[in-house]
Order: sequence, then C-alpha cells, then structure tokens
Amino acid sequence: MKKQIVSRMSQLRLPDQEVTEILGRMHFGTSPVFQLGNWIPDLLKEWRCEDHNCGYYQAVFHLENSNVPIGLSLNTMDCLMHDANCAARSNGKLQPVVLKRQDARYDWLPNMFVGFGAKSAQVVFAGPGCDRNPVVRNKIALLTDGSCSYFKKVQSMQNSGSVGVIVVANTGEAIHDMNCQNTECSTVLNIPATMVPYDERIMTFARQGGLVNVKFQTTQSDNFYLAIDRKGRLQEMGWLLYPNFNFFTWQAEGMSFLADLEDQIAQPSDVVINVFNRTRMQGENGAFAGNVKLPWDGQRIAFSKLTLDLQLQCPSTTDRTCAEWDHTVHLFVCCDDSALCGMELGRWISPYRRKMGRWLTDATHLIPLLTNKRCNFTMKHPPWTDPWFPVLNLRFSEPSDWLRAQHGAGGLYPDQIEPIFVGSETFDRTYNTKFPPYLFAVPGGVQRVTIYALITGHGSDNNNCAEFCVTAHNFLINEANLNSRVFTNAGTAQGCAHRVKFGVEPNQHGTWLYGRNGWCPGENILPWVVDITDQIQLDGQENHIRYYGQFNNSDPNPTSNPGNIIISAYMVYWKEHGSAYAPRNFRQLSPGLLS
Repeated sequence: MKKQIVSRMSQLRLPDQEVTEILGRMHFGTSPVFQLGNWIPDLLKEWRCEDHNCGYYQAVFHLENSNVPIGLSLNTMDCLMHDANCAARSNGKLQPVVLKRQDARYDWLPNMFVGFGAKSAQVVFAGPGCDRNPVVRNKIALLTDGSCSYFKKVQSMQNSGSVGVIVVANTGEAIHDMNCQNTECSTVLNIPATMVPYDERIMTFARQGGLVNVKFQTTQSDNFYLAIDRKGRLQEMGWLLYPNFNFFTWQAEGMSFLADLEDQIAQPSDVVINVFNRTRMQGENGAFAGNVKLPWDGQRIAFSKLTLDLQLQCPSTTDRTCAEWDHTVHLFVCCDDSALCGMELGRWISPYRRKMGRWLTDATHLIPLLTNKRCNFTMKHPPWTDPWFPVLNLRFSEPSDWLRAQHGAGGLYPDQIEPIFVGSETFDRTYNTKFPPYLFAVPGGVQRVTIYALITGHGSDNNNCAEFCVTAHNFLINEANLNSRVFTNAGTAQGCAHRVKFGVEPNQHGTWLYGRNGWCPGENILPWVVDITDQIQLDGQENHIRYYGQFNNSDPNPTSNPGNIIISAYMVYWKEHGSAYAPRNFRQLSPGLLS
C-alpha cells in the first residue's frame, strides 16, 4: 500500500516536502487485523461489509490442461508462476488463477457479476482492443492497457460482437478506475468491463492460444474501514463506490463539517425550541408536532433570527438500518387559519443509507410564517419510503431589545411575507404557464423587500431533466430587472462530492457523487435570496414580478417522461423594528403536500 501511494504521489509530481508531510500522517500496519487482539476486529465484523464494493471482487480464470499450446508445457507454466503452491494440480488440471478485479464505473457500464452471474465464459486475447476484431465474437475480450481510451476499447469490442471486456493492467501497475470521459459518456454501451492485475500465467497462456475460461465472484468479508473524528468518536466510513482515496478525503471533510457545526451549536443560543425528538416520519401523516409554544412578544416572534437545526436519524446506530434512496423532505408550519397555514418552512434531501448528517439552515426571512404563539409543524417525505427519525430544533437569536440597541432606530425586521410562486409542476412546455405574473404594492413603512425561494428539480426525461440537467430560474421585476439563478452543478460527475465540505453527507449509496438540479442527497436546500428593493416602486404603486424556468435558454420541451420542479417562493417585507405591526390579507394559495 505504501509503495502504491508513493508511486501515485510521484506521478502527480508532488514536492518532496509534501510527500514527507503526507506520509508523516499515515501509519502502515504489518499485522493482519485478526491478529490485533483488540476491539478493532469485532467492530469491523459488527460494521460488516454489505452491497457494492464490499468483500473481495474477483475474477477466476481456468486454464484448461488439455489445451496447452504447442511448445508451452506445464513445466513452463510452473516456471511462469514463480510459486510452487500455484502449480498444484488436481486430476491433471491446473488450479484456477484467482485475481482481484475492479469493474468499470457502475454508472457507465453493466457490472460483470450482474452480466454473467456465476456462469463461466471463454476468454480470448485481442491485443489493445482499439479496433474491431472478429476473434472476440461471443467471447470475453482480454485486452492490454493503454493505446486508446477505455471507451474506445469497449466500443470496438462491442461492435465486434464481444460479450465483455477484461483489461489487464500493465506490469507493476495497480488496477484502477475505468470510466468514459466527457462526450463519450453520451454513447450507450451494453457490455460489461473490468480490470485485473497483470499475471504472467494468464497472459502467456492466452497469447499462445490456450483455452481460458473465466467466471466472476465476490468473496464476502468483514468491513475494511473505520474512522475516528477529531472528537474521538468512532465513525463508519460509508460506501466506497470504487477503490479511491477520495472517499477517505470526503469522509474526513464530512466529519470536519459536523465537528464545526457542533462547535457552533455549543455556543449559547437565546432560545431553542424542540419540535421533533426522534419522532417517526413515515406514511401519509409524516411526523407531526402540535401546539408548539414559540417565543412571542404579544404581536410577533420576539427574535430577529431563526435557524433550523435538523438531524435525520436512523432506526439504530448503524448505517445499514437507514432508509434507502434520496427523497425530498418538507417541513410545513400552520399557526392559524390564514393563507399562510401549510406553507413550507424548510426543505432537505434525505441521505441514501447514512446516518451522520446534521444541517443548520437560516430561515430568518420566514419568521413571518410564525403568526401565533403556538404553531403546528409537519415533516413529510414520500409515504411509501422507510422511516426516518428527525430531531428538529428551532434556534432563535438576536432578540428584539438587542436589535433595537444595536441599530438605534430599531433595525430591519422581517415583518410580513407573501407566498408568490408555490407548487410542484411538471417541467414541460406548459411549465411557465402555471405561474401567472404576481402583482403587488409595497405596504407603507417598508424599508427592504427580498425574495426567498426554495427550488429543486426532480425526475428524468429524455434530457435527464429535471434532476440531472442544468436549468435556469428567473424573476423578472417590472419587465426591467432580471434576476437569474442557473444550477450549473447538475449532471457533473462529482458535483455533490465536492459539496461534502458544505454539508453533503459523504460516501452514501447510489449515485450520490453526481451534481443535481438545485440539491444534493443528504443536504439541506439552501435558499436563493434576492434583494429587489432597488428594482421596485416603494410608494404604493403597482409592481409585478414574473417567474419562469428554462432549459437550454428556452422553455422546456421534453419528448418523454417529463420531470418536475418544486418551488416555494416568498416576498418578504422588512420594516424598522419600531414600526407598527399591521397584518395584511393575502390571496389564498393551497399548495398541499409538495412531493
């Protein structure tokens, strides 16, 4: 392992000082885990390895004795093996050669084991495999590494009628990730591929026409990894989609984010209101907390800042008990029978079978949704999914008297709110017709006006919309001022992995690494906040705002299976703290359950 790490750092041309620093933070043990005689073997067994890239992925080659090429005796094979134990024969046959393997990226090509199961298939040598070769028809092509891209190899062999590809690493090189690059990924390939380390026995036998068969297996094992965070707590490592040290980096970033968040929370807040405490969230009703008492000063919430503190916990303390898939989680609030009852206060995406997530979301703009001293809260995700057990606290800070003292005249306070564009709408050519322009006149005494929007895309049409496609969302004010947000992270290969340092839960199951359209699995949805004070008339004149979404700079127009966009957009009016409080009548909106 140390040799491979040093070799990779050499390939990256890292300075000697950086190499020394990195190696100084590593310890390479030479004793097998089962010989340690402490708690580590038991823990790795308890956190047993399940699902993809768990256990030992192997290719088992059978070299048929009856087909030894002319001039290549079994004694020669023995010499090639350089290991007397490997030369053992049973009933005159060579023992199988078992090699570790690394399948091509699961999201690019079919898995070898899924493609062949426990069946054996014939292997034929085809050189680098960069061009068509009829010899591979109905066989697995055994190829050397290099000379062309992995995409070119697999495409050429598929076009030649091959049923699969095995790439043999160069002598002395470790097996590594095989994937498509850029526009290659848009071409669909249907045969599986894998890489194995160089083995003289296999290559010599196959090059000279010997009959080689292969089958694929996974040998189960205990887990291979554990982590200790900077607070000294043991942590699971999650799911490594493919062998790469990036997953260790992402785990470290996730633990660092969580430790920083806990340090932040350890600072005293003025008031913390617990809403859910491992309340079961499942089914049509989700999790419900009624008649929650809030800090009220007789007219409004007595604080000028609100933070949502959410943990999504699992049935037990291990990742394998956590719910599968990534689903949208909504928090709704109702404090009276006004039009604001049932509005969305927060949104998250659940992680895929991981338990370490916790997120802080600034919801200060939404304080006016809390219209009474007692409110009801409902948290929901799709009713057919496995349960989560949310722990939700409302953290209030910066009380009214502090605000007055700091800002003299009173400071600005989110005084009133209007839902302007709310719903879950199909992202097709009719999408923008669902949102007529919103007309409004700014109330007297308002000093600032903002738009607070939660927007996420879901589903997959022929353009991968609206989960993996790049969409643009626009607020056009008075036909003169355009405010746009483009979700450029959508569809990127590691867009969500790069957000671990900002709160995405690392090493989940599924395609968690890919960037999404306004969200990532295991993350809170951060609001898009736009200050439009300078774009509108504040003197009581009528203003209007138009919202529209785009794909490729135009209205969406999928040909099949359109996805959907979930939007909750609010207009927030800010006044000086000492201004008179005068609730408005809002036009009636009935968003229902957003899903």
